[in-house]
Amino acid sequence: MGFDLVVSTRQRPADLATRWEEALAAQGLQVEIYPGFDLASSKGGFVPFRLDSAPRSLIGMDLTGPNVTGFELYADKREVTLTTRYPPLIAEVTMQCLGAATLAAITGGTYEDPQRGARYKGPDAIEAALEQIAKVVASAKSSAFIQHPFPGWAALGV
Repeated sequence: MGFDLVVSTRQRPADLATRWEEALAAQGLQVEIYPGFDLASSKGGFVPFRLDSAPRSLIGMDLTGPNVTGFELYADKREVTLTTRYPPLIAEVTMQCLGAATLAAITGGTYEDPQRGARYKGPDAIEAALEQIAKVVASAKSSAFIQHPFPGWAALGV
């Protein structure tokens, strides 16, 4: 069982990776998406991020160093689906929710939460993502606050 979010958009900006990192930084997440990421040519699968810092108020814990986190991503011409397992780790759901909301903002798309049957655009997408993260953090068991130290891109095989 997984938790899915969908971004409906046809845009695939060439500089998406840089813009995505900047948009996530504006939300307090200092990240680096794996080198060479290109949504336009993505075949789908796990998209790793190096998470260098995140506010405790957002993820409910202090990071002890760079972590690897991410989500499954599948794209077609109209939609990008971001998926995490359920129950998700807090870092994963944070990246997934804010990843989907910022991707929607960057591409002028719509953030869709099929679990809620809701769709959001622009600042409303960011607000919906932050609400979902807060809900997950508040109800999470201690096992959801696991950190995975970043071993380097070479060790991850990307």
